[in-house]
Amino acid sequence: MRFSFILCLIVLLRLPFFTQNDNSMNNVWGENWLSSSINLELNKLWEISLEEQIRIKNVNELYDRSFTELKLERYYPVSRSEFNFGFAFRYIFLNDDSGGEQGIEKHQRLSYYYTQKFERNRFSFRYRVQYQKRRELLAKTNKHVGDFRKYWRIKTDFNYNFKNWKFDPKISTELFLRSSDSPTNQRNKYRISIGTRYRLNKKHDFVIKYLFEKQIKSWNPDVIHAIALKYNLRVKRANEKKENDK
Repeated sequence: MRFSFILCLIVLLRLPFFTQNDNSMNNVWGENWLSSSINLELNKLWEISLEEQIRIKNVNELYDRSFTELKLERYYPVSRSEFNFGFAFRYIFLNDDSGGEQGIEKHQRLSYYYTQKFERNRFSFRYRVQYQKRRELLAKTNKHVGDFRKYWRIKTDFNYNFKNWKFDPKISTELFLRSSDSPTNQRNKYRISIGTRYRLNKKHDFVIKYLFEKQIKSWNPDVIHAIALKYNLRVKRANEKKENDK
């Protein structure tokens, strides 16, 4: 059963769909996002995680970007809900395949976010507000030149837990709002995704989802269709392991 599920995921990721076929929509393409993460519970309130991800465009199997992200979260459990604050640092290798100067660029991104989750019976709802800023790492002589992007991101997640079913659906919507001092070529955009999480056991799980992303502009917006597959490893604190064993 587990082998068949993993095999289906691999087949889906190889499907060359939503590729560029229409010259009138030359900013539409498909991507595959492959990632893995390890999450370590430091104690009941703090968690640290490390994630690696690579994104590949379906057109000619073109490398788009890869990154390493380190994240730290602080939890505040309350009755019927949970909220937390987080900080993340991301180091990015970005393939610039347009314009006069092309090649692999190095970027770094800092983000700060607040999330809150509510549960009612088998339904759960979560929202997140995040501020992020990304800049290209250039030589000191060019530190005021290059790509510098700032976004406010507002995300909502909807999830329902079906009885005796391991593929509970999750629907997400997200709005990207550019900062007032961002570059003129940076656009507002939105993202919609639907997916599921398959738990192998308490430590290991896979997430697969489809994402649709589109710029908010009237003429020739960038549109991305993506299939994302992520593997998660969760490491619990030593005290919690002893409590579970008892």
